[in-house]
Amino acid sequence: IVVHLAAVQNSDPDVFQKNVAMMENILRYNKGKARIIFASTNVLYGNICVERAKQNENLRFGDSRKTELATEKDPTIPTSKYGASKLACENLLKIANLTDHIDYTILRFCAIVGPNTRFGAFKDLYEKVKGNQTVRAFGYMPGSKKNFLHVDDAANCILYMIRNPDKCSEETFNVAGEGEVSIEKMINQIDEFVNPVGNKIKIEWNRLVSPTDNS
Repeated sequence: IVVHLAAVQNSDPDVFQKNVAMMENILRYNKGKARIIFASTNVLYGNICVERAKQNENLRFGDSRKTELATEKDPTIPTSKYGASKLACENLLKIANLTDHIDYTILRFCAIVGPNTRFGAFKDLYEKVKGNQTVRAFGYMPGSKKNFLHVDDAANCILYMIRNPDKCSEETFNVAGEGEVSIEKMINQIDEFVNPVGNKIKIEWNRLVSPTDNS
């Protein structure tokens, strides 16, 4: 079994080429036709949840009381080179399955958090709050919801896939944590942890009123 976790992020200008090259190398040197478990991402769904919420007159875009979740059956329309690279890697795996009978499982993880987190939305917000910087957030107060997954749960998911190949052969799964948290709540919780005494961190929203509000 090959568990492919390696990737570079959007901060690398060659993110697409490097991530695709890693998958190509794994497939090229997989002479024993080992089963591959691939860590993909939920960002390859792009803005589908935002667009769906906008089209539903009963939903406020960014309202913490409402949510629209992507499913594995939704179209994949990534809006970043990182998301595009992961989608390309998924397709390379599926081609290898057709041409060389390589078995695979694709895990589309949401944002993973835990000790030594080095990148991602949580890390970015933590650094801004720690530095007492004004946090500029996209959307409407209290901000859209975001799902996080603890690294231990991600590891347990991978172990389950390793131990139960009959339940996940040639399958793709979204992997997320329980529940969601609004951007505002996440920022405030980080602020309480980092600055238990002192002024509350300032949040600047680039949109304060929903386009569906007439008031």
